[in-house]
Amino acid sequence: VPLPSAVEALTNPTTKLDVARAYWLAEFADHAYETNSFALEQWLKQNGFTLVLPVDKNGTQGFLAQAEGAAVLAFRGTEKKLEDWVTDAKFGWDKNPEPVAPGRIHVGFADALRSVLGDLDVPIRKLKDHRVLLHFTGHSLGAALATLAAVHYGKDSSACPIRSVHTFGSPRVGDAEFAGEFDKLFGGRAYRFVNNEDLVTRVPARAQDYKHVNELVYIDDRGQLQRDIGYWFRFLNFVTNAVGDLKEAVKTTVKDHSMKLYCGHLLKAAGKTSNP
Repeated sequence: VPLPSAVEALTNPTTKLDVARAYWLAEFADHAYETNSFALEQWLKQNGFTLVLPVDKNGTQGFLAQAEGAAVLAFRGTEKKLEDWVTDAKFGWDKNPEPVAPGRIHVGFADALRSVLGDLDVPIRKLKDHRVLLHFTGHSLGAALATLAAVHYGKDSSACPIRSVHTFGSPRVGDAEFAGEFDKLFGGRAYRFVNNEDLVTRVPARAQDYKHVNELVYIDDRGQLQRDIGYWFRFLNFVTNAVGDLKEAVKTTVKDHSMKLYCGHLLKAAGKTSNP
């Protein structure tokens, strides 16, 4: 079965897990790392999209792109050395009197999103008139920002409705209240992909009251997509044994956090005829 084009996949109205759509949103998340704006615009053009807005303020980066019937907001992950980012990050709560979403939120993620909301508000609202299917995506830090932005705009009746949220290698973003609000808004149309032993998905810790959003799609060590939570247990056991030295542990799992690996696994999965 030929792989659908990006426009075909992202204008598919289904809210069920569609692996071709997931693959293309992984590609958008990967291209959020593109530092050459001409190269990004060329890739978008080749796939039927145009760049609406580059996002770049105070270290928060990404882009908004649009095609006939579809739009994508993609956030870039951190370019800091991974083990330093995981172990040095301050996992405190946002104290700003103007919250970007309900519940308690990681202060770094909240500040990063807050810095670009002024740029995003008008374009996200204008898309409502274009009747597009809007998708949010991102990898690593970008996944956290996509999750947080989805709740922020999902509760804004003047914003374009969000069709799906696909994240890759996302850390936890907020507490149980935040996760519950996300799941209420996006249940059945949000997919959080975790590749094998990607340790970034295990921070900040649950012991600090952080909670993941749903729905988990786990990519096992064979590159197979699994939605049965039983496949998660082996990774949980690995992490339990590794927490004694997080910095050493993340060095052994840095390859599993690679966005290129996420794209490769999903491209392979999308080439099959059935979804998991």
